[in-house]
Amino acid sequence: MKGISVFLTFLVASVFGQNTEYHAACAQNKADVVASILKTNPQVLNEIGPEGGQTCLMRACLYGSLDVVKLLLAYPEIEVMKGEKDGYTPLHGAAYQGRPNVAKLLLEYGLSPTEFHKDGFAPFHRAAWGSQRRHTETVRIFLEAGVPADLKTADGRTAVEITENYYTRRLLQNLQPIDEL
Repeated sequence: MKGISVFLTFLVASVFGQNTEYHAACAQNKADVVASILKTNPQVLNEIGPEGGQTCLMRACLYGSLDVVKLLLAYPEIEVMKGEKDGYTPLHGAAYQGRPNVAKLLLEYGLSPTEFHKDGFAPFHRAAWGSQRRHTETVRIFLEAGVPADLKTADGRTAVEITENYYTRRLLQNLQPIDEL
């Protein structure tokens, strides 16, 4: 049965030009699998995957696969600004999903938390939309990176005006450390 599964994975990759095992490993934070695939098949590094028009870097950012993000960023050929099908970049994805550790790593790599998507929102605003504590933590990461709390969206609203997250609102209004909230 395993042989059939391997064959089907190969067949899908051959027909659609996508390495599904690679994309799954990126989402599952399997850095050892990703490294092994890249060693034998380096051309898949920036490949667009079968779901959502995402690269593995984008998929790893969305899923919070920190080990895989670290691994992929070590490749000089990585296209860190390659957006998914709607143009959202990895930092937009990490912010939207509330992945503070991934966001911090991308900021250290040099990505901008104030880079606006064509829809008028920056990663900072996407983090503010989120309803979970991890989104508040991501907002804090951006504030610590120097993003002004009053950064406006294209339509003139601030993060405190668009958030419905109690903790994010408190953080932005009081600029308190998250552990005091």
